[in-house]
Amino acid sequence: MARSGYRYGAWHGGPDPLEPPFDVRHALDEIGDDVLAGASPGEALRRLLQQGTGDPDGLRGLDELRRKVRQRARAARRRPRS
Repeated sequence: MARSGYRYGAWHGGPDPLEPPFDVRHALDEIGDDVLAGASPGEALRRLLQQGTGDPDGLRGLDELRRKVRQRARAARRRPRS
């Protein structure tokens, strides 16, 4: 059996990724809606990770994170070097 590069275990520090304002119920509702619309559970989870929840106060997706990283990199390149 092939081994993955992931190890799972107890949480040992850092901010809790599931503490408020993240709404687990809302995320599961969105995944459920996608599954009921014909997506597989894996596809629904992938969409949630990419796009985040539709809730303005909820989880931002990887697309939003990528956009912010590009924006900050552009701003850093424009700053004069000292």
